[in-house]
Amino acid sequence: MVAVGAAIQAGVLKGEVKDILLLDVTPLSLGVETLGGVATKVIERNTTIRPRVPGVSTAADNQTSVEVHVLQGEREMARDNRTLGRFHLDGIPPSPRVCRRSRSRLTSTPTASST
Repeated sequence: MVAVGAAIQAGVLKGEVKDILLLDVTPLSLGVETLGGVATKVIERNTTIRPRVPGVSTAADNQTSVEVHVLQGEREMARDNRTLGRFHLDGIPPSPRVCRRSRSRLTSTPTASST
């Protein structure tokens, strides 16, 4: 199926194929590590990647920053999945724990293939 999608995309780029929209899907689930090392799925495997994902909440009262550990895989525990990256959200207004603080947007940057 990848070859078929690539051929269609080539036709779209050359202007030979019109009226078609190719959607990206993720072959494995994408998620974040939550309290206790649990992997919480944000996007289930084989679904269309959507740009908006649920917001981030905190684990402690008055927490002003959160480390987000982004994962790929199907295992329940974060350590058993592949790490895609980590980043920090700072400057979160203090409030009670588990109060949803921010909405997130996924973006992708094309990278060169090493094949």
